[in-house]
Amino acid sequence: MGQKPRRRYSEAFKIQVISELEAGKLRSRCHAQRRYGIAGNSTVYKWLRKYGKQHLLPGVLRVETPDEREIGVRLTDYQKSGSDLQITV
Repeated sequence: MGQKPRRRYSEAFKIQVISELEAGKLRSRCHAQRRYGIAGNSTVYKWLRKYGKQHLLPGVLRVETPDEREIGVRLTDYQKSGSDLQITV
């Protein structure tokens, strides 16, 4: 048995898929893969990085409590001043 032939996608096709994702016509990268028969788990992700707007790419969201925020501000002040850090909890 031979290997599966490698698929090549045109630039126009890639841009069309990314445009549909960004417009909300496709629910997710996985939905785009299933709908168009796109091979590879990271193919559409790579297209997003190359052709798309960055708002659909995963990012880091930091959630912190007000106490954590206050400690972070104090730590930043300490680093700027170079003095001894004194945090009371």
